[in-house]
Amino acid sequence: MSRAKIITKEALNYAEALYQISSDIKNVMEFTALLAVDELRQALANPTISLKEKYAVIDRIFDGGFGKFMKTVCKNGDYSVLSLIEESYKQVWNRHNSVLEASLEYAEPVSEKSVSSIKAMLVKKYGVKSVELSLVENRDLIGGFRLYVNDKVYDKSVLGALDRMRRTLLRR
Repeated sequence: MSRAKIITKEALNYAEALYQISSDIKNVMEFTALLAVDELRQALANPTISLKEKYAVIDRIFDGGFGKFMKTVCKNGDYSVLSLIEESYKQVWNRHNSVLEASLEYAEPVSEKSVSSIKAMLVKKYGVKSVELSLVENRDLIGGFRLYVNDKVYDKSVLGALDRMRRTLLRR
């Protein structure tokens, strides 16, 4: 899914550790909402603020496992993962809970029936419990759709068909 942020292995490792702290996605999303506060991220990443002072701030804001998690991030100096942690956690949570993420680009609006059929096909094909399907309008496709699943692209668009036809003709 080309529109998504690139998630690093380091961010996924931290997300896995966060999943071990809490598998309750609602609690973790509340935690990550606090991490979205620029002032907090900047203060924690500021090299002129001592680790002791950072820990004091963490103790005032976060409790339990979330506090320990933040102290580990600070101790390791891995502040760059904080901007990726929400999306990384969602990936880890989805993997643990058998949820497949996919994205559907379409040229013309897609009916609920078509969306349900695509989700059902993906559940069966990938052996998951459910599918989280994001819908993205792309008029450049002319007609049809592109389905992005993991690192695969299923191109059933008019634009894709024209491109395949052009490549075939150029090979002759």
